[in-house]
Amino acid sequence: MPCRRSQVDPVMTLPTSISHSVPALKLFRRYRVRSPSIAGPYVSIGDCLEPWISDGGMTWLDSSLTAHAGDLVMIDHDGEPRVKQLEQLPDGSWWLISNVMAIPLLARWRVLGVIVAEWPRPCSWTHPFPEYSAALNAQNAGVKLAFAQKFELARRLKQEGLAPAAVKAAILEAARTDVAASCR
Repeated sequence: MPCRRSQVDPVMTLPTSISHSVPALKLFRRYRVRSPSIAGPYVSIGDCLEPWISDGGMTWLDSSLTAHAGDLVMIDHDGEPRVKQLEQLPDGSWWLISNVMAIPLLARWRVLGVIVAEWPRPCSWTHPFPEYSAALNAQNAGVKLAFAQKFELARRLKQEGLAPAAVKAAILEAARTDVAASCR
């Protein structure tokens, strides 16, 4: 499912230095200047939401805002905070979207707040969690590769004239095989 970038584009950026050598603070559309419910900064880890949220950048959220489709949200994902884009499908189901995945929002996961600001980590700053970031980014790269392989398989099978149901079955079987191989 494609991300709707217009929903999360920064409305404005503020220079943080005269020389502009430090990145600008991005303020997202839902930012409210005087909200007592703004919390942060939280360090973002991983590149799955770039260009909106940078790996090693700092984010702030507003817990008083009701999350809407297209918002970047922080959720409690079984005890771990995660930032994803929230999207609603025509059937009414809510999904968490990033550059590498889309999963349904489960009832046990709680939305902690809407991301309202992000300050990217300057290249000159060391990442606060380099090992964790490297592991997450390697996992993201693996997911992107698996998606690319499944799309290529689907394209090839369609060219061979297989029916859509057969293509879908082949993709699901390939995914099951990948999961089984990774569990060994």
